[in-house]
Amino acid sequence: MNYSRIAVTGIGAVTPLGANVAESWENLCAGVSGAGPTEIYDATGFPVTISCEVDGFDPNVVFKGLPRRIYNDARRQDRTHQYALAASLEAITDSGLPLPLPEELQFRCGVVSGNCLGGARSVEQASQRTGRGELSSILPSEVLRIMPNAATALIAAAFRARGPNFTPSVACATGTIAVGEAMWMLHAGRAEIVVACGSDGVVVPTITAVFSARGGPMSRRNDDPQHASRPADVDRDGFVIGEGGGALILEREADAKARGAHILAYLVGYGCTNGTGGRTEPDGDAQLQTMKIALEMAGLAATDIDAINPHMTSTVVGDRVEAAVLREMFGDKPYVSATKSSTGHMLAAAGSFEAVSCVKMLQTQKVPGTINTAAIDPDCAGINYVLGETIDAPLEFALSNSFGFGDHNATLIFQRAD
Repeated sequence: MNYSRIAVTGIGAVTPLGANVAESWENLCAGVSGAGPTEIYDATGFPVTISCEVDGFDPNVVFKGLPRRIYNDARRQDRTHQYALAASLEAITDSGLPLPLPEELQFRCGVVSGNCLGGARSVEQASQRTGRGELSSILPSEVLRIMPNAATALIAAAFRARGPNFTPSVACATGTIAVGEAMWMLHAGRAEIVVACGSDGVVVPTITAVFSARGGPMSRRNDDPQHASRPADVDRDGFVIGEGGGALILEREADAKARGAHILAYLVGYGCTNGTGGRTEPDGDAQLQTMKIALEMAGLAATDIDAINPHMTSTVVGDRVEAAVLREMFGDKPYVSATKSSTGHMLAAAGSFEAVSCVKMLQTQKVPGTINTAAIDPDCAGINYVLGETIDAPLEFALSNSFGFGDHNATLIFQRAD
């Protein structure tokens, strides 16, 4: 098939590093860690007491200026959905599109916004009240905060985006798959503009308890949270859970140019597969195939890729499998920069923010350094890691990987704007 180039015309983010793209990118390049002691709830007695939280997020301020009905809905929503809307609002403002959308565009604008666990904090709070027998405090309207598609509905209502929409939930590959499927929506002619987003607000007691139970995949460096996320390091002991949201506005190149939009980068490749490794065991062959599909779609060879934002979460097995695949496919040519060393693992938001980071890498011609990684695990060696300091580098193509429990795999490839 002959694919149109898909233009990225707007980006937005809410992360443990900042309230927007500018703050998040500046702190990422400065080597700041978003990790610290968990403050959202009392983590005393939990095996893990650290996380990467979004600090200072005030929905009353962030959503001020929206129509009253949308504002009231947004400020009462679960954090998962609030992060999605906040990131999407920044992205659409960045794109130069009016808000709300004019009538002629409303049915031509789609929304693909995914998350891993729906309104996790709202489920937690309702369950606690139910367990205490406070049934009279449970309201039917709470389902609107719990349901996974609430973010998609909220974004659509705020923008008056009345075109096709859906809510993928594909574990930690969700944010990347949201962007890739938005790309297909444009290729199929089902929309002219698509808001692609991933978000999660999952720093809640039950999620921590599950991920840290009986040797689960979370880091136990409770006494040193800022150095706990250390991808590919020989002493890594698991990921630090994070939260946030990332969003991109995608349009076909011709449509973007016709309206005079400023094109930030191009999305040129997308691959998506499911492996057979099992629920948590990654399938390296499937990861390899995912990247091959993305390269084929983009019409590129492996040697064309200049920088890679890997999935690497700091788990022992996951990092080793991905490193082996990257080594086999790309050798030691591309720069490898692991964003999760700074942000922690934001689940569905991870892939979407890492896509935003790839756009910023291409725009600024900079590769942020992976922090905390001091000694590379020999099983992860043979790759051109950027460690510590951010570097300047000539970049034309950047690749981003996301791999999720259930062996879901997704890859995106971005190209520098002309």
